[in-house]
Amino acid sequence: MTDLTQFSINGVTPFYSPGDTGDSCLAEAYALLQLLAGAHQTCEEAGADAADSFNNIRHEITGRALDGIGTLIALGLSQYDAHRRGTKGNSDPARWVALSDAFASAHAAMLAHEALPDNSKCGSPDNLAHEDKTERLATAQAEAFDAMMLEPAPNRAALAIKMRAYHDIGAADGWDNGGKIAAMLASDAKRLL
Repeated sequence: MTDLTQFSINGVTPFYSPGDTGDSCLAEAYALLQLLAGAHQTCEEAGADAADSFNNIRHEITGRALDGIGTLIALGLSQYDAHRRGTKGNSDPARWVALSDAFASAHAAMLAHEALPDNSKCGSPDNLAHEDKTERLATAQAEAFDAMMLEPAPNRAALAIKMRAYHDIGAADGWDNGGKIAAMLASDAKRLL
């Protein structure tokens, strides 16, 4: 999935800037919805001989447009939150972004490593190297997770990211900092909801 907030062309992020307002993000989401509706109408009007080609195009357009729309709506809500509530709870939006990016990178690295099977013989040099890498990646992921989860969420979008990460990591099942993390989530929810 493409993150439109970080997508850049020649060093420019055309779909996002910190100065974007909630209105502009939601207006762009509306424009994408109109484009999507037009694309669907064009595909529906295609003759029977071109229907398969248009079906494939329609599904690709739908997936990309919905991805973009979701990102724009999240950005719009985030901007509204920031404007309406300000930054409360000693949260630093720049620090939050850095911590959530660090967790996303560590989590992606761990998932990629887990996807590669270790078919080496137990105790062999290859197996030991694989186990060492697993331990390093798991430690990096856990440290990044803790740092992100113990940082106050600056807005509801950040809280949603924290809740998803909490679920994905399975932190409810005996995580070392589980009590502190649960307390921070409760504090975030009380402050933001």
